[in-house]
Amino acid sequence: MSLPTDYDTPGASIPLHERRKVLIAFDNSPTAVKAYKWCLQKLLVPGQDHVLLTAVIDPDRPKQWYEPVSIEQAVEEELFMEMNMRRRLREIEENTQAILEDIAREIRAATAATTQIVVLSGRAPGPILCKCAEDARVDVLVVGTRGLSILKSNSGFRQRLLRSQFQVCRHRRQDRQHHRLAAEESAKICGQSLYLLGSDWKRPEGVFQ
Repeated sequence: MSLPTDYDTPGASIPLHERRKVLIAFDNSPTAVKAYKWCLQKLLVPGQDHVLLTAVIDPDRPKQWYEPVSIEQAVEEELFMEMNMRRRLREIEENTQAILEDIAREIRAATAATTQIVVLSGRAPGPILCKCAEDARVDVLVVGTRGLSILKSNSGFRQRLLRSQFQVCRHRRQDRQHHRLAAEESAKICGQSLYLLGSDWKRPEGVFQ
């Protein structure tokens, strides 16, 4: 597990403890990339936010943090044998950290936000992400549509969301029917302000109060 990394933005307009806390769950998927790009353009307020870039690495599903050739080579070299597993996981964490640091630099440059990187590992990413969000007492949580399962399985986290905003970002290729059903399900689960991004990623398609 990597320790959180804090970045202070020179000339920040308000102190860290007064900033809105925005947690962006990032898994290096196309949807996650779209989500943080949308945050840059539509969500983050210049000089007003503190962004927690959070990744949960599932050791059973590490492929999204590597190019396919690299993971295939690792298998061929039997790096997943017991003695080498921990070394491989360290490599994955380091690679993940580097990816998030690049994103953090972009966010700071574009919005003057302060940023924090949190890299966690475990075979149950949902509950781990929930605990991270609760411990940090975030004001806004941004996830992809797969994040809806987090709400279903964590009743305590649903209660926390009653005092927060929950941003659900879907992939451009997902059809509108799926998007509508996801919106309805999300509204039932968390029962509070919920924004579901439209296919053009420019404006919310549905807003639930």
